[in-house]
Amino acid sequence: MRAGIPNSDPTLAEEYWFFIAEHPTEPRFGLHNPQRDVPIATPMSPDDVTWAHVARTPVELATLAYAPTSAPFAPLAGAHLGPAPIDVRYGQDAGAQAHITYRNPVRVAMHANDVLGVVPHA
Repeated sequence: MRAGIPNSDPTLAEEYWFFIAEHPTEPRFGLHNPQRDVPIATPMSPDDVTWAHVARTPVELATLAYAPTSAPFAPLAGAHLGPAPIDVRYGQDAGAQAHITYRNPVRVAMHANDVLGVVPHA
């Protein structure tokens, strides 16, 4: 990309993309942020667990110093340890906690025109 240099051919801007990606070999752990306007449903898989499942109110969430070791929901189906799915219980052990809180890396591709807009030539 030629930053700061005017393009004489506007079709060239259609060829540029911006990519933001988390490194796939550096694991990230955490819980999803709750959606307060949506009723809290019982999580069915590790990807469904949010902070709202371990802190029932915004006040309780604000006072948490760390994730509690127990949660009021049944074991979660759909976790995988090797090729076979297993059930894991929140707070069961360190391996279960890692399984439930593991988050896949994120990759985003944005077209240059969407990020920069189309600039008229002077």
